[in-house]
Amino acid sequence: MDRRETLCMLTRTYGHNVINAAKTTASDKLTWHPGGVARHALAQLRECAQAAEGFGHILETGGEGYVFDPERRERRKQLQLEANDLNQVAEEVEAGIAQMERGIRAVSNTEEDKAVELFPGFTATLRQLMVFPLRNFIYHEGQINYIQVLYGDSESHWSDSKPIGFPDRDTVAELVTGGVEGIVGFARATQTDKLTWSPEGKGRTILDMMEECRQSGGWGTNSLKVKDKFSFEGFDFDAVMKERMQEPDLDSWESRLRANHKEFLEVVANFPVEDENLVATPMPGFSLSMGDLAFYPAWNLFYHCGQIAFVQCLYGDGSMPPR
Repeated sequence: MDRRETLCMLTRTYGHNVINAAKTTASDKLTWHPGGVARHALAQLRECAQAAEGFGHILETGGEGYVFDPERRERRKQLQLEANDLNQVAEEVEAGIAQMERGIRAVSNTEEDKAVELFPGFTATLRQLMVFPLRNFIYHEGQINYIQVLYGDSESHWSDSKPIGFPDRDTVAELVTGGVEGIVGFARATQTDKLTWSPEGKGRTILDMMEECRQSGGWGTNSLKVKDKFSFEGFDFDAVMKERMQEPDLDSWESRLRANHKEFLEVVANFPVEDENLVATPMPGFSLSMGDLAFYPAWNLFYHCGQIAFVQCLYGDGSMPPR
């Protein structure tokens, strides 16, 4: 599977997953603003739709004619907050997914490095734009799930999406590398006294999510090494929790995070082609393809970037971390 087909597959899969996150949110909480400041679930879902439609159109046209319009940007933000019909916004996301697939397939190899100034001071290539909506879908899936926890829903709402095929190895490396840089930026932008703060006494702390992401690189490595024999049987969850640091040490955390994901990417790069279609059943009734296992660490990084940013918003920091 090449990069374009990989990105179409992942964009479609995780676009549907963020719709599922909204659909499993209590109807009376879809427009709830946690802390009175954070954006509600439907606002986030509409942003996902807008981003997919907008970036997909830029890709399809090669960026020709695109000019940043600050008034249009403000209107889009207002439309996000005005969202109140789940089915309508879900249809907007579906349309955005379709637009992204057209856009991804429309960009030729020779056009990928073409740069587009999205807004003053921020320029991205068409190649970079191909991954933005995917990352955004996962980021907001994490935030919507965090909202669910804050209103008391601690159940895991798994999507019914089909197992994914084995993704392009270079694309996995691109996404994992971007996710690592993203979570390091968010972690280092967090106020030290807020690393262990739990919103409403219910939400996971930033430190806990950072530590999970550090560990998940190792989980990804181990799962791919055993391939279709991967199982949750005998998995020591207590040991996993104990292994997490009790006091924040950002330098040690970052060093271990990078080392774990570097090892994971080496395993992905050398994964046997003949084993790509294997399927693991980690527990009865629950199957994972080798593609699911290969993409999990990237998903986990962007998912928790979204949740960490959400916690930062709840304690009053709505700015993005330094790039």
